Amino acid sequence: MCGGVSAFTLSRLPPIDSRMNPLELPEIAAILADFLCRPDLVRCMRVCRVWHLSFLPLVWRNVVISQGRPHPAMQVLGRHCQFVKELRYHVDLWHEYGPAHCPNASSLTVFSCRDLAPVDIELFEQQISHFMIHGMDHWVSLHSILQQPFPLPNLSKLELDFAVIESDHSTIFWNLCTRLDSLIIRAAAITEMPDRSLTFGRLKELTIAANPMIMLNQQLDFITQCPNLTYLHWKPWERISPDVVGRFASHLARGGMPNLRTLHSTDLVASDVHLSKIISGIRQLWDLGTPGCEPGQLSFTALRSHFSWLRKLDIKGNPNHTLSFTGPMVQEILASCPLLETLLADQIASQDILDGQPWACDRSMKDLTLWFVITPGQDEDVDFHQRHVLERISQLSNLESLCLFSDNRSTDVINLDLRLEKGLGQLATLKRLKRVSFLDNTQNMSHADVEVTYPQGGRSFHCSYFASAFSRMTLCLLGRSLSLPPPPCHWKLLILRTPS
Repeated sequence: MCGGVSAFTLSRLPPIDSRMNPLELPEIAAILADFLCRPDLVRCMRVCRVWHLSFLPLVWRNVVISQGRPHPAMQVLGRHCQFVKELRYHVDLWHEYGPAHCPNASSLTVFSCRDLAPVDIELFEQQISHFMIHGMDHWVSLHSILQQPFPLPNLSKLELDFAVIESDHSTIFWNLCTRLDSLIIRAAAITEMPDRSLTFGRLKELTIAANPMIMLNQQLDFITQCPNLTYLHWKPWERISPDVVGRFASHLARGGMPNLRTLHSTDLVASDVHLSKIISGIRQLWDLGTPGCEPGQLSFTALRSHFSWLRKLDIKGNPNHTLSFTGPMVQEILASCPLLETLLADQIASQDILDGQPWACDRSMKDLTLWFVITPGQDEDVDFHQRHVLERISQLSNLESLCLFSDNRSTDVINLDLRLEKGLGQLATLKRLKRVSFLDNTQNMSHADVEVTYPQGGRSFHCSYFASAFSRMTLCLLGRSLSLPPPPCHWKLLILRTPS
């Protein structure tokens, strides 16, 4: 079995000979399916008999049965139930369809606008490894599920979204969590945290977000009971206070999470000292997302030891604080991290790029968010700096998303200018570029400038503006000064506006 291609499919395919088109192989079909939406998969089924047999299991591997959107009739689902791997149900349709019709489903999501009292998960007891509860417009109680003895013995991943765990069932719930590999708690109301004697040794991935009923110290106590985490996303209801950050940093410094590779926390109010302690306490850091902290020289020194395996980094500083990674620090990161795929950082000056080494992430970088500031010397040419920055960006051969932002409070700086006369044509080499974003960044691009950046369809400009900083690029995209290319070049235009 390969990528969802079942033994049923392979047994019905004709024998493979040397003259067969590679596109007729089920293994190739499975790879292609990962890049296609459901309507495209259905079209592939209609090409020929071989493709029909190859793509049939792939069309039915994910099924959504929900009110307000098209879903298969019960009889049609029954004929293809053996192909279903991921099943998503609205609770009101639970008994109408009957989950027993999908014996091979390993992932189950239940959408509900009320408590889950009518849901009986015994039909899934031996097969489900991934279970998600999603309360749509209502906090959903799990009491009916947690009343069952030893629910879902093979469960390894649990997701809760707008779910309620009452105190009467908290012990059962936390005992269930000791068997999990992944736990995601989003906007869940949990009245009691686990007993300190419990250890969640199997837990590898943990997300805690928006739980207003549990104090930060209690959340941290639970986190420290998960010694084998490789992924931690901690986003509580409120900002994480410095004393809690200090406790967390000390726990990591003592080797409390030796396997941690990914840390995300957008509400971590960490000083340079605490952030450096956190980074130093992680043995191999692959992915760090701590925007809003106060990174400085101590944090940067600690980060250097992770350059060789760092993949994703979000270190945008807090605009209300003076400390952040400087331009030379950002340049060193780009020049020293060969595996870096995503970078969100503060400003970098063109002089830093000119003085620094070539970027080591030229083949790995996919998503770049930076404030490029053109800083020529007294006798230097602005256009020379501008073209050099664009040349360096053009060397990121796998770049898919480029976000240019600026500080609208700074009126005396020169931002990167995306026009042909300023060297924009160098970016035409970025064949994988799909998205360009402008955040508080004024661009006066012409039709020709847009065409050279986007010679093919299927890409998008994304312009955002905040309060007083209105982007002239937005005016162009609204059609006032830019006539969009005719079909077949289709443009997806997305304008984000700040809520009033």
